[in-house]
Amino acid sequence: MILNLLNLIGILPHHLEITANPCQQGCEYCYAKIWKREYSSVDKILNDIINQRNKKEGLLSFYLNNFEPIALSNRSDILCHAEWFNLLKTIKKLGYPLYIETKGNKEMLSLTEILDKKDEIYITITSEKNQKYEEKNLLKNIEKIEMAKILREKGISVVIGINPYMREKTNIDEILKIADYVKPTGMVIRPYHAPTRNKVGNINVKDLYKMKEDKTNQTKIDILKISDILLEMKIPIDSTYMQENLKYFKNKNLVLKYKDNKKMFNGKSLLCDEELIIMAKKLNQYKGYDIIEFYWEDFTEDFAATIEYHKDAIVKKSDISSRALAKINIPEKMTYLEALKILWNNYNLFQKSHGYYKDVKDKEGNLIYFYQLKEG
Repeated sequence: MILNLLNLIGILPHHLEITANPCQQGCEYCYAKIWKREYSSVDKILNDIINQRNKKEGLLSFYLNNFEPIALSNRSDILCHAEWFNLLKTIKKLGYPLYIETKGNKEMLSLTEILDKKDEIYITITSEKNQKYEEKNLLKNIEKIEMAKILREKGISVVIGINPYMREKTNIDEILKIADYVKPTGMVIRPYHAPTRNKVGNINVKDLYKMKEDKTNQTKIDILKISDILLEMKIPIDSTYMQENLKYFKNKNLVLKYKDNKKMFNGKSLLCDEELIIMAKKLNQYKGYDIIEFYWEDFTEDFAATIEYHKDAIVKKSDISSRALAKINIPEKMTYLEALKILWNNYNLFQKSHGYYKDVKDKEGNLIYFYQLKEG
């Protein structure tokens, strides 16, 4: 299948993803080459969209019939596709907003002929000039920066992904210089991390990547400092480590995932980290406390609009299945609310940013999550 459903709770600002072609950017630190190794024609992609849309059950069909945005992910980089312009134009004609993740190509400014205010383009730029690990990219970093600036000047929503942030390639001042020059609608900042899987098929993944993770704390210090300054510049961010401190969620309009949810889903998508905005609101109520608790009842009330939006969705077991839930008895079909409750009670909803009480539950037997307050 070319069109895929991502997690029920969007880690990225979308639920639907197309991987249509092998990526030819050749970044030595990237895992894209192990994910997609075959080319899909425009006709094949469009047939897959239509066939999935015509199904009566599953979130994939639900989101397609509600014309949610389709992401062209950087796992394949659609601007490497031989028919990329025609493909994007055709998807737009079907009525779907586009979220494009790319490192660009020489003709990418022609995106202005396709994209409108509903769309967004995420451009990976890891430094101003240093091409280390990226020698095979279709554009030099300086070219990406110039094209990002032109797209912004033409009214296109542009997110810059400093992904990965590698101290051997760049530094804080350089990143801030790029931000000030391009004036993006948002920035994503991630450190380099080694592959988590040993093998994909017959490929020994860890043998492909020779870069080393920064085991010191300096990368984290850099990313948090960049995040602080970007917020002062009023640039919405999504950065690694920001979940550790609720100060980054006090102004929801500077939380990139929240901003994208409003822009692309009218606020009705359920995205990771949005509950932290709710918890940040409660800070004043919890003065003197160092733990904020989050109950199932709170969740269903705070996300009532999202749950209502999905009231007609028929969620399939495959929509929420994961290794973490492999031993759980999950029904073949369920409502969206039932699916969320399964995830909630199996510590699969907020597992990255929260703890939960192992021996204490609410009166209905649901888990109680908590967030440990940090300074700031």
